Amino acid sequence: MEKKEDDYSYGEAFRDFRTQGNVYEVYDKLYDEIDVHYLKDVEDVIVVGGGPALSELTFLKKLVKNVKRLTVIEKDPKFVEMMKKNVERLLPYNLEFNCHLTMAQSWQGPSGDKPKTDLILIFHSLYYFDEAERKALYDKCFNNWLNHNGKLFIKLHKDMNETNIPYYVNNVFRETKRKLYIEAYTVKRELAELGYSIDKVYPYQYYHDLKTCKQSMARIIRQHAVPAYEDDSIILQTLEKYYEADGKICTSGELFSVLGKAGTYIKDLQLKKENTDFLFMVAFDTEVLFQSEICLS
Repeated sequence: MEKKEDDYSYGEAFRDFRTQGNVYEVYDKLYDEIDVHYLKDVEDVIVVGGGPALSELTFLKKLVKNVKRLTVIEKDPKFVEMMKKNVERLLPYNLEFNCHLTMAQSWQGPSGDKPKTDLILIFHSLYYFDEAERKALYDKCFNNWLNHNGKLFIKLHKDMNETNIPYYVNNVFRETKRKLYIEAYTVKRELAELGYSIDKVYPYQYYHDLKTCKQSMARIIRQHAVPAYEDDSIILQTLEKYYEADGKICTSGELFSVLGKAGTYIKDLQLKKENTDFLFMVAFDTEVLFQSEICLS
């Protein structure tokens, strides 16, 4: 029996949509491009807005061999249930796993007794942050949550910049005069303006078959549209207008790593070695990193 539209949850639509194309196959190969040594010291991970987190957990399974603690921020209870099953299936049984059922914009980070994290993953969740919220999140990641050598990975679709394949969701939104989703180019520009640097970039491209995914795709597009749609009809009409001739919907995007600012703090470290004290002054500014060693008698 076919489900009525009102009974078709966003979580179900998302699950179906992700299996109605080659997206997971593409992501699996994408992660193979990353050198495992780049993340060899990672033990503690935060995932921001993971949904069912299958993509994030596959990333960790492939690349973070020593993961011990995983913290996920996700507001949808149905996604959390899917996520728990995926964690049990993909990650070590002795993993310390914590999930915070809340909006990422309001989460303040790990409690004071918890160590800072080694890695933060933000895959396809920045679409739901406005500019001020995004910039606040970048700063919280590097100023409050990540340790000194920590890394941030962001995954986002491309739209009108650095690609000849406009994002299909934004095509629908443009046609129907809705607010557009952010794209990878804009986020990279925001990070650069704040003094953060893009370290490694991994492009991807995948497709969906329009015939098999129209219902799930329309349900997903409707979920976060501003202003809201009354139903899926105009979304389906727009998808058919743009993509029915080819029958396929292609999407391009990037996974990229971000490094913290040089130039935000000066830190004195007092170390003892045998009977000699070493005072290290580590100074960062936007251009220069210097270290001086003073041997005190």
